[in-house]
Amino acid sequence: MRRKKNESQINMEVMRSAVLLKRPWEHLSIDGVLDRQLYDKVLSAWPKTVNMDHQSTLPNRYWTFIYPSNDDGFWPLLGKSLGESVELKSVVFDRLGIEESKSTFCEVRLITDTLGYKCKPHCDTAAKVVSMLLYCPHDNANSYCGTRLGEKPDDGASLVLTKVEPFIPNHAFIFAQHRLYIHWVDELTSEFLRNQILICWMCEE
Repeated sequence: MRRKKNESQINMEVMRSAVLLKRPWEHLSIDGVLDRQLYDKVLSAWPKTVNMDHQSTLPNRYWTFIYPSNDDGFWPLLGKSLGESVELKSVVFDRLGIEESKSTFCEVRLITDTLGYKCKPHCDTAAKVVSMLLYCPHDNANSYCGTRLGEKPDDGASLVLTKVEPFIPNHAFIFAQHRLYIHWVDELTSEFLRNQILICWMCEE
């Protein structure tokens, strides 16, 4: 069946039909998000870390904004198509049960995590409304390196790992900000680049 594409080249059919997962907290876990030809282009065009900014607060993480951006070329055009897609925002917010607000703005960035990177358990700040992580590996070899999802039992016991989001090609992990939505990334111990596109709708207030 031919996939319907919108201006962002996101497969909106899989976005609309994906099951909203409830455990450990509400999120979407979706395969085949980008048009296949576009995904291949993303892989081939991915920048080297030497051409990306270094996030000093998180050692071994590199990133670059592709939206908003005043530059030309493949990446700014892709960032604009994602960041300005009314349909993408509408479907994501609707699936997560979030009221759309004109007071949000979107940021899109490329992120590369390298050997030694880790991120401790945390929930996102209130400034973030919705985060959409699009994993961009070449294959399934490091599928275990996806985001960890956890929850704290009501009795106050230690954090419990409930799910590992698979780090596989063209896979999206989407969730809203909530003080109980705890997630993290274990330390990367192998020589590979953990590439991902972060589409984040932020609150202006």
